[in-house]
Amino acid sequence: MTFLPRRDLFLALLVVLIWGAHFFVIKAVVHELDPLVALTIRFGITALIYVPFMGQVDRQTFLKIAEIGVFMGVVHQALLFIGLQKLDAASVSVLMQSQTIFALLLGWWLLKERFRWRTSLGLLISFIGLIVMLGVPDVANSPGGFMITMASSLALSFSYIRMRQLPTVSPGTFIAIVNLASFPLAGLSSFVFSAKGSWAHVPDANWYVISAVLAYQVFVVSVSHFIWQRLLSRNEVAKVTCFTLLTPVIALSIAAAMGTHISMPLILGTVLILAGLGVVILRRVQKQQDAPIVMVE
Repeated sequence: MTFLPRRDLFLALLVVLIWGAHFFVIKAVVHELDPLVALTIRFGITALIYVPFMGQVDRQTFLKIAEIGVFMGVVHQALLFIGLQKLDAASVSVLMQSQTIFALLLGWWLLKERFRWRTSLGLLISFIGLIVMLGVPDVANSPGGFMITMASSLALSFSYIRMRQLPTVSPGTFIAIVNLASFPLAGLSSFVFSAKGSWAHVPDANWYVISAVLAYQVFVVSVSHFIWQRLLSRNEVAKVTCFTLLTPVIALSIAAAMGTHISMPLILGTVLILAGLGVVILRRVQKQQDAPIVMVE
C-alpha cells in the first residue's frame, strides 16, 4: 500500500491542523457569548453564505440532511460549546476521539456491522484511555463537563451513521442544508435554555474576537471539509482517516505552547486512546474497508 502523494499529504496535515486549532477557537468565543447564541449566529451566517451554492435535491434527501443537521449542528455543537466552557480545549480534543468508539458501536447496533477480536481489543484500549482521562485535573473537577462532551461525541457519531445512508450530494449543498436546519432550532434553544439577557449582551461583546472566530468557522473550517472530501475521493479512505489521530496531538501541542500544564493522566489517556484507535484503523486498512470511521467537526 503506497503512501499519500506529497500534495495530498500536505493537505491532510493542513486539515488536521485546522481541526486541532478549532477547539481553541471555540474556547475563545464561549468566553464572549453564550454557547447557543454563538451557535445561532454562526449557523445563520454560514447558511446565508452557502445557500447560493446549494444544488437541487429531492424532498427525502433534504429531510435526511436536515436530520443530520439537527444532530451534527444543534445537538453536537451545542454540547461541544458547553463542554468547552467547563473543560480545557486540550482535554476536549482528546475526549472527542471517542466518536470513533461510538461510531463503531452504533454501526454494530443499528447497521448490524461486525468486527472481530483485534478491533474489539482496540476499542477496549481506547475505553481504558477514556477512564484514565477522568484523572485529568479539569475533567476530575467537572464530571458534568466530561458527560456533556461524551454526549456531544455520541451525537456526532450518530450523525455519521446517518450520513453513510445518504446519496451523494455536493459539499455546498450539504453545508447549506445543515445550517438552514440548525439555525432556527439553535435560535429557539438559545431563548429557552440560555441565561436571561444572553442576546442583550451581544452588542457589548468583543467583536474583534467574535469576528475572527466566525471567519475561522465559516470559511476556514468549511473549506477544510471541502478539502477532506476531495482527499477521500481520490485516496484510500483508511489512509486519509488515520491523519485524524493527529488532531489531539496538535491540540496538546498548541496548549503546551500557550503555557497550559499538560498533566500525566492527560498524556497517558491520549496515548491509550490513540493507540486503541490506531489498531482499529489498521484493521480497516488491512481489510480494505472504505467506510470512514473517524471524522472531526
